[in-house]
Amino acid sequence: MNYRVLAVAVAAVVVGGCAASQSLLPPPRPLIIRSGARLQAEPERMEEINKWVPIQLDSISTDPSFWIITESETEPVLLWEGLAISNDSATIKVQAISNEVARSYMIYAHLHLMRSLGRQDVWMAEAPDADGLDFERAVLKRVSDTWFFARSSFDAIPYEPLDELLYSNENGFLDAYILTMRPEEFEAEREALLAANPAALDEYLEWFRETFRRLPTSGTVGSG
Repeated sequence: MNYRVLAVAVAAVVVGGCAASQSLLPPPRPLIIRSGARLQAEPERMEEINKWVPIQLDSISTDPSFWIITESETEPVLLWEGLAISNDSATIKVQAISNEVARSYMIYAHLHLMRSLGRQDVWMAEAPDADGLDFERAVLKRVSDTWFFARSSFDAIPYEPLDELLYSNENGFLDAYILTMRPEEFEAEREALLAANPAALDEYLEWFRETFRRLPTSGTVGSG
């Protein structure tokens, strides 16, 4: 897939809808999943996200100093499972669902590549020196915001891997989401969370079952 063409096309969806004025953003629509769980974005928050999403997509599409390469898949791929970084390029696998899904995956890849290239502070002012779980949390918050923006302001079709991230983040469960989905990568942080609150991950999974009527896409179930 030609990532530059895709990035330009996706950026045009955002910029084209609000180039003249941020007030031209569509009113945020409520998100409702099958269980009836709802999310409602505030217009002001969507305006703030719109300040950086087009800029980041423009860098992905025009900056000649790095490459973001997408590889289309027929099945769902979790963000971190399909990412590979080599020198000045990042390759990320993404299910061929929609441009909006691809955009969120490209932003994930871009932030990880910028860290590798020593440009983390340029793109993540809120976490310029973050590492480990702190860095991944900051990146996933950005991706969650990107997807919230696409779903709420531009009516992107639902996509379960990103909806799981979004709903977890918006309900205060981002750390539990990460430590459930990636227990081996963040083993020490998971153990620390369970030492402080032995029921933390079980509480997250109970909320997840109520919200999605199923278990998470992957990861370790429960606190065992």
